[in-house]
Amino acid sequence: MKSSTMPEKAKYLFSWWMAALLFLGIGLNVGLSRLMIALKAPLFFDALGTSIASAVSGPIGGMLTALLTQSIEMAFDLTSIYYALAFIIFAALISFAVRLGLFNKLWGLPIVIFASSFILSLFQSLIFFFLSNGSVDYAFIGGLSEIFVNQGFPSFLALWLAAWLYQLLDKTISVVLVYLLVRFLPDKILAHYLQGGCFYKKEPIKNFSKKIRWHSIQGKATIMVSIISIALVAIISVVSSTIYQNKCISYYSEIGQDYTKAMCEIIPGDDVDSFLIAGQKDSEYALAEKSLYGLFNSCDKIEYMYVYKIEEDGCHVVFDLDTPEVKGAERGEVVPFDEGFTEYLPALKAGEEIQPIISSDQYGWLCSVYTPLHDSNNKTVAYACTDIDMRDITADINSFLMKLLGLVFSFIILSLCLAYYYIDNLLIQPLNTLVKRTRDYKEVGIENWSVSPIRNQQKEITTKDELEELFVSLKESEDAASEDYRTIEEQTAKMLRMERNIVLAMANMVELRDKNTGEHIKRTSFYVELIANQLYKEKAFPDILTDDYRKDVILAAPLHDVGKIKISDTVLNKPGKLTDEEFAIMKTHTSEGKRIIDMALEGITGNTYLEVARDMAAYHHEKWDGSGYMEGLKGEQIPLSARIMAVADVFDALVSKRSYKEPFPYPTAIDIIKKESGTHFDPEVVKAFLEVQEDVKKELNIKE
Repeated sequence: MKSSTMPEKAKYLFSWWMAALLFLGIGLNVGLSRLMIALKAPLFFDALGTSIASAVSGPIGGMLTALLTQSIEMAFDLTSIYYALAFIIFAALISFAVRLGLFNKLWGLPIVIFASSFILSLFQSLIFFFLSNGSVDYAFIGGLSEIFVNQGFPSFLALWLAAWLYQLLDKTISVVLVYLLVRFLPDKILAHYLQGGCFYKKEPIKNFSKKIRWHSIQGKATIMVSIISIALVAIISVVSSTIYQNKCISYYSEIGQDYTKAMCEIIPGDDVDSFLIAGQKDSEYALAEKSLYGLFNSCDKIEYMYVYKIEEDGCHVVFDLDTPEVKGAERGEVVPFDEGFTEYLPALKAGEEIQPIISSDQYGWLCSVYTPLHDSNNKTVAYACTDIDMRDITADINSFLMKLLGLVFSFIILSLCLAYYYIDNLLIQPLNTLVKRTRDYKEVGIENWSVSPIRNQQKEITTKDELEELFVSLKESEDAASEDYRTIEEQTAKMLRMERNIVLAMANMVELRDKNTGEHIKRTSFYVELIANQLYKEKAFPDILTDDYRKDVILAAPLHDVGKIKISDTVLNKPGKLTDEEFAIMKTHTSEGKRIIDMALEGITGNTYLEVARDMAAYHHEKWDGSGYMEGLKGEQIPLSARIMAVADVFDALVSKRSYKEPFPYPTAIDIIKKESGTHFDPEVVKAFLEVQEDVKKELNIKE
């Protein structure tokens, strides 16, 4: 094949010139087929136009040609649509072979001829075998098939070999014509139109080979559509065949019921007991039996017809008509109950009506209909029975499924190809451009994007749809984000530093006023950090103690006594024990701390750090048993941050010197903490605190 660069005009998804080619291909297929049939020629050339359309316009054009051809042929032969799947696959195969270069050299032609004839002959023989019960309309194929059968070949294999020889001859002509077309068309036509005009937007044919990425959107979409299509076909097949089978069973049941009712009209119920005894009313018995045979022979669906009197010891035969294969039981003979009828025996013995019974046993797949035969007193004296042969249903269902699958798969394959190429050209390529831009943006970095040369080298998306809008929006957003990034980063860093400095300044201010506590804030913050980290490590309180919450607790610790700024120096720095009135004033530092932080939070949302600080300041003197202050909260009503601070605050008070007391020894302080677990403190928090005692000892410089 001659090579050239595909011009811009060949990249359009639709070309009127190529559309005309499709109509030409359809005309060739239908016209040559009708002409060959009129001439009674052995070949039809009904895929010649499909071959040309596939080579020139690509797989989609070829498939459309094949499908529309078979749709038109339905006007002459309804079974034509069943060949659509085979011709669609043939169109794809021809297009694929052209792109692979199999038509460039003569050695590629036998491969194409072999593959295409193999596929089409297989479909053709399957259609003949299942839809036409092996009958062949084509004298050429029928004669060859008969020769192979006479040579000892199985019927289906003989039919397939005959169809294959036929297709070899027919497809050789089509393939050679495509070879001449590809080989000798002028460069100008090849460059402008060959696999580039109709529904096809690709690189030149020489650049065809590329790895298929099944993990891509295109691959996933194709796989998903394929799975859904196959599942849909399976569901349709199962549901349709089930409905069809049930309709057939219902139809056969109605036939059986009609015939058993007719049997009841023939046989006088009052004479059943007499008919069971040979010699009594033989003439009337013979007349009834003759009428039953007439009824039996009038319907080829009925396999067996009989009349049974149901007794405890079995079925007493009143009538049992002979068939060519099976002789009926003798009058008066007792037939044992079949195991398949066990569940119906109570109703049968009671003379009740029962629904038709479907059984599959040594007598075949049968629909058995039992109708009660009544005497003049309306008492059930016997059952008129018919067995309807159900084997024809299987053949009918197979034929129905073959027709359904052939038609559905034709449209599915065409839909898959359309979806594949549409997604590739109008979705995947623009998305790849978007992906490349975002990757470049990530690699360059938001801080350098506005001045990066890569930004100016990006391809544009001009699909005039949502993808183009997305590209433009992304581009504008990236540029705006890059421009604002540095300013925002600087302002954020400055605000964070300012906030931390204010917090520490407030905490230090409180500590400087309280001459009793010394470095209380520093030490309690250290203990809080140890406890919070240990609880997080143990995965305690997983719904509350997230990593962010843990960090907020540590940051908030210095503010737990911020409310003391409202306590007067007289009370705050009193060297001795506080009076009850003074202690009541001191307790208000919790509510004052909450109020101060609430004022800081006014008008601010999302600052969890200060929200945690507020809880810690307000509730760190609450006790686990509810005896603390100011609100008397208990258990898990107390925020976790306050429960952690409670342990750290009390422990530091115990081991620290105050103007009103000497420090407790370390072991004594630990014993007090343990003793107060479950009353003053949360047991889980105490447990975590005890786990980090090595770090506490280092902080207090305690030697073992």
